[in-house]
Amino acid sequence: MLQKYDTLKSISLLAFAAAGGLAFAPAAMSESACQASNGYDQPLSAYVAEASACIESSDTLNADLSDQIIELMNTDRIGVGLMPLQRRASLDLAAAAHALDMAARDYASHQDKEGRDHLYRMRAFDRTVLFGDTGANVLITEAGSDANAIYVSMLQDQQNGLNLVHDGFSDVGLAVVQAEGRTYTVQVFATVEGELNNALPLTLARTAPIRATLADPRHEAIGWGLTDQVSGELLARGGVPRLRAMRLGDADTAALDIVVTARTNTLVLKGPLVSAR
Repeated sequence: MLQKYDTLKSISLLAFAAAGGLAFAPAAMSESACQASNGYDQPLSAYVAEASACIESSDTLNADLSDQIIELMNTDRIGVGLMPLQRRASLDLAAAAHALDMAARDYASHQDKEGRDHLYRMRAFDRTVLFGDTGANVLITEAGSDANAIYVSMLQDQQNGLNLVHDGFSDVGLAVVQAEGRTYTVQVFATVEGELNNALPLTLARTAPIRATLADPRHEAIGWGLTDQVSGELLARGGVPRLRAMRLGDADTAALDIVVTARTNTLVLKGPLVSAR
């Protein structure tokens, strides 16, 4: 049976400090105000801080509806012989940040108006996960929609329906926002292929270890790459499991990828985003 989601776990993951993956100190959090109508700040650390402040202060997020939709989905998955998806707090945060932004600025899209997509948000909020496949559902329904109505609307959309019963996903996050006479639902899916042993800080001051534990013991990490999120330029790559701040150059936001051998194949797993400033 699906256990009720522990919202305190989400609050504890609202943000990570610039070093060691520790939660922001209260003084730092107080400096981050939610300016919802203007969109979130652009720099990575400022984005996470402001989005976290919006989530923490929101009175429009409906946790009960989110729980009920997840239970409906997992009941259906079990009914067709699939594994239920695990609720991941950081994915809830990624979904909530986008749902709140859509409600505040009155739009519907998988990207925000600054061009940040679901994968950006997932990699920004989760500081350890290594993703394989990812997916997302975005839905706007009438005010007062209950969990059944929202879930049925998802099933009726071909791509949304496929995501709900995709057998490769392992983890899920979901947020429901009720505001301005509408219900905004964002659901994100992921296949978690591994975890970094140490949380990667949002802002890298010196060096950080990037050793990983992979979900499949037959897989082996053989290297890493670092890509500028704006230009797509490969900033650095290596085999030593340690990342130096100097490798980021002037990039505001870079994406860490871990290269893995899987039998005769090579996989590139998507890790956290990181900034040099």
